[in-house]
Amino acid sequence: MSVPKTPAVISPAGLRELRLKRGLSMAAAADLIGVSKNTIQTWEAGNSRPVAHRLHWIARAYQVRIEDLLTDSPTDS
Repeated sequence: MSVPKTPAVISPAGLRELRLKRGLSMAAAADLIGVSKNTIQTWEAGNSRPVAHRLHWIARAYQVRIEDLLTDSPTDS
């Protein structure tokens, strides 16, 4: 019997890095994604994770593929 692979997760540090690469403030990113600046802060601090239906909007705002938002390690931050 094989061990199931750990589900992919979003790295808080990766989210911050992608936002900064695009030159976006937290407020600008929040506007593009449709959330509050506080939500961006909690994602980047690792206090919460984006819900699945937000991944599309995050990827569009940061001009990456959804796959680029994900990592295989839940501790990768």
